Amino acid sequence: MSNLSIRRKLLGITTSLIISLLLIMTYLQVTGQQKIVERETGRRIDLMRQSLIQRAQTRSDTLRRQVENGIASFNLSNVADTLEKTVGEDEELNYVILMDSSQMAHIYTSRPELEQEILSNPEDKFAAKQTKVAINEYEKNGKSILEFITPISIGTAPWGTLRMGFSLERLNREINNSHQDIKNQSRDIFVTSITLAGLALAVSVGWLYLILIRSFKPLETLRETMEIIQTESDLGRRIEVQSTDEVGQTAAAFNTMLEKFQHIISEMAYSADHLASATSELSVSTDKSASQAKKQSDEVKEMTSSIEEVNKTISSIAAYSADLARTSGETRLHAIDGGNIISDSVIAIEKLSDYSSQIDKIILAIKDIAKKTDLLAVNAAIEAANAGEHGLGFAVVADEVRKLAERTTRATGEINDMIKDIQSLTADAVDSMKNSSDTMGMIITEATLVSKNVEQVASETEKQSGIIANILDNVLSVHELSKGFSSQADQTKQVAGEINDQSIKLQQVVDQFKTNERRPLPEQTT
Repeated sequence: MSNLSIRRKLLGITTSLIISLLLIMTYLQVTGQQKIVERETGRRIDLMRQSLIQRAQTRSDTLRRQVENGIASFNLSNVADTLEKTVGEDEELNYVILMDSSQMAHIYTSRPELEQEILSNPEDKFAAKQTKVAINEYEKNGKSILEFITPISIGTAPWGTLRMGFSLERLNREINNSHQDIKNQSRDIFVTSITLAGLALAVSVGWLYLILIRSFKPLETLRETMEIIQTESDLGRRIEVQSTDEVGQTAAAFNTMLEKFQHIISEMAYSADHLASATSELSVSTDKSASQAKKQSDEVKEMTSSIEEVNKTISSIAAYSADLARTSGETRLHAIDGGNIISDSVIAIEKLSDYSSQIDKIILAIKDIAKKTDLLAVNAAIEAANAGEHGLGFAVVADEVRKLAERTTRATGEINDMIKDIQSLTADAVDSMKNSSDTMGMIITEATLVSKNVEQVASETEKQSGIIANILDNVLSVHELSKGFSSQADQTKQVAGEINDQSIKLQQVVDQFKTNERRPLPEQTT
């Protein structure tokens, strides 16, 4: 499919569309005609059925009156003769049954043996239930029957039904014949439609082929011109525009594109010539730059050696200053630790003094308890004396309690004297510790000042060392840049040579095209 020409592709696609359209139209026409025939046939069948029903109703009305009169006069033999005669006159009337309300058949024209018998078939039961004129259609023994049922009344009392069975064979034959006619007509319509569709397809394809040949002729011209341009590389050639349709617009757009290509190729040729000249000048400039860069690199190398000596000296001073600052800082920290220890000792001694004060309070409480105990012992001795012999044991206990109170009083007095001595010594220790703390604070202040000064000297020395190091790094960077610039100058010279080679190749490629537009280079100034 991809190797076919556009003309053949369009012809194939259009032909397929026409065929599809003709098939759809043929199908719609055939089905439409078939529906029309079926509708007309159905209408005819309905008319035949209505005609049969009307004829049955007319006969039923006539026979109903005769049957009612015969039953009323007890003369069923005349009724039987009349019904037999009626069956003989109408070839479509198969039978007539006169059945009372108990489903007993009094007259059965087609089967006399069932007369005076109770009928029990479904159609018999259906007929017995009817109180109005009704129609029952059923099949029996392979035959289609349309039974017209008419109620029979004697006076106002229901007596039974008069049943007339008409054969539907003729109607079925008409239906079958109509269906066959429909098939025949559908086949004729289909053949006619296919024939017309084939003729229409042939005419359409021929007409389309002529249109495509006429429409694609400018495209063939366009293709041939493009092949010539591709073979000869002549961008000055143009396509003749003969119309304003899509093909003409395409040719005009192609001419415009060729003009732009011609201008672009001309500009490329000019740029290639200019590039070759510029690369030649660039090669000379890079030679001079490389020489200057090498000289600058040598001078920077000598400067680097001098700066490295200065940097080593300043680094030694900075290291000594840093050690001194570290030692001063450690001394200040030790002094701070000593001051903290003295402060902690003062706090501990002050707490000891507080505890001594609390012990005084406890001793006073103990003294008070001893006094009350002694008084209690005296009262107990008095009570024991009053009790006589019965109080002797209690007197002994009271005496021991009194002695215990006396010993408690003496012990608390001794403890009180010791506490006072401790408080006196504690106060002296607190005073000494506070004096030591003040002296240590002065030492810490002086050590802090010395440490800050030493740190400042070390910091300034480090800054100077850093500045010298930065200067050295900058000089080294300049040296590396000088070396890199020298290397880049060599690379630039090499690249300039490669660019010159590429520009020559570009000129060779551009020269393959015929443009008729070449600009001369401007004169070079030295």
